[in-house]
Amino acid sequence: MTDGTVRIIVGEITLEAEWDDTLTANLVYDALPISARGSYWGDELYFPVPVKAAEEPMAFRRHRSAGPSGIR
Repeated sequence: MTDGTVRIIVGEITLEAEWDDTLTANLVYDALPISARGSYWGDELYFPVPVKAAEEPMAFRRHRSAGPSGIR
């Protein structure tokens, strides 16, 4: 990955995001640019990413009844 930042454009809104240097982040970076329709969950935006990766060692498991953010 180059610098660990990515620009996310949603309509007329542009956001800068950072992530850790992980295998999954590198796979997503390599798949950029991504164009997708998303869905909101509260103040979070979710959209499909064309990447398949194993669960990262530092990933946390959400409760079955949790929403996408992991909060019940």
